[in-house]
Amino acid sequence: MAHYFAYCTLLDRDEMGKFCPTATPGETGSVSGWRVTFAAHNLGGSNGGCHLIEAADHTIYGLLYELDDATLAQLDSISGVDQGMYKQIPVQVTTSSGESVSAITYLIPNSQGDFQPSANYVRPILKGATNCDLPAEYQAEITALVERSVAR
Repeated sequence: MAHYFAYCTLLDRDEMGKFCPTATPGETGSVSGWRVTFAAHNLGGSNGGCHLIEAADHTIYGLLYELDDATLAQLDSISGVDQGMYKQIPVQVTTSSGESVSAITYLIPNSQGDFQPSANYVRPILKGATNCDLPAEYQAEITALVERSVAR
């Protein structure tokens, strides 16, 4: 079994259920040293998505899922790992109960500038942050990111 740390659209359990129905949601948690942003893929066109940038004094929050090997492979495929859209990175998650859990998450390799997501893209991020009861200050940060980034 693998652990996946969702910090973006898959924070929403319903959204994860559409793509990986056998993924089991667990505790919320935090990862230090990163900041969430939106970035363009290095593949041409205008596509992009959620991304992480290193930020030594910053912490992100999200939801841990437990995945079997087949579901992890499915998540890699959906995320476009084989096309270079995303890549897995290891993270150390501190759960809401204080446990330290090794997990993977995704970021965009060689991102190419900003990406303006649609309102439909960001809806599950905000819904998931609320439903997971992430810290209020962090929800405010994510809301501000969304408000200044969404394509109008």
